[in-house]
Amino acid sequence: MKIRPYNNNGPYQYDLLNGALGLAIHSYMKNESILQALEEKYNEIKEILYILEKEKIRRYSKYKKGIDLLIENGLLKCNDNYCEVTDDGISLYEKYESEKNTLEEYLEDFHIVSIHNIDMKDISYVGLDSILKYVKKYGLPESKRKYTNPFVEMLLINQPENFTMHILSTEYVLTLLLMYRLTLSCEFNGRCINYYVTGGRILRELEEIGIYRKRLPLRPLLSHGLIEEKSDSERKRYRLTQIGYWVSRYLTLQAYIASHL
Repeated sequence: MKIRPYNNNGPYQYDLLNGALGLAIHSYMKNESILQALEEKYNEIKEILYILEKEKIRRYSKYKKGIDLLIENGLLKCNDNYCEVTDDGISLYEKYESEKNTLEEYLEDFHIVSIHNIDMKDISYVGLDSILKYVKKYGLPESKRKYTNPFVEMLLINQPENFTMHILSTEYVLTLLLMYRLTLSCEFNGRCINYYVTGGRILRELEEIGIYRKRLPLRPLLSHGLIEEKSDSERKRYRLTQIGYWVSRYLTLQAYIASHL
């Protein structure tokens, strides 16, 4: 089944939840970390990181918008001509780059070394559990819409404990990963084939980590071809498509790496 491509110029351009889901898909399709995907899909993030990397930059340049934003958040200090990155800015940049580079390095190692299903099962469960613990501790990421791009807000304003886990714990991605968690439990007990799950079952999984919702955001997952619906039932049931399964598995691998940083 084809994945609906993530259009960075479309209606989901600056929406946190759809944007995070798009990044998750892009990450899998390109076989790269979700942080690398973030830079590729959002020029604002790329520009900000470029400024922070330079440590000193002319105040009036083509990067004025990014410079003004960094000044506002105390990550740059300027005179009439030049700006220098503050200690907070340097710390933010080093933390982000360290996390991204570690992810890329270990993803490459996992790609080179064949992972057997039994090993991947353990890795997946550790990764999934780490995401649930992260959500329990920090809650679901939210966008206050101070900036047009919610990922700029996530990076600069919130400065999360873990950038990767913050993106993976957004609601659409988390719902997908909870479906993967239930599928794994069924798959490895040797008794399940073509496993479908009700929305209510996933809601109960969310409630166990303190997230209460009346309805699940399943439409985005359906529209991207990550899950499919069983219509010949009084209660709607859902299962991961093949591509939904592999996207989920790749995300749990990143969560496993990120949880060990």
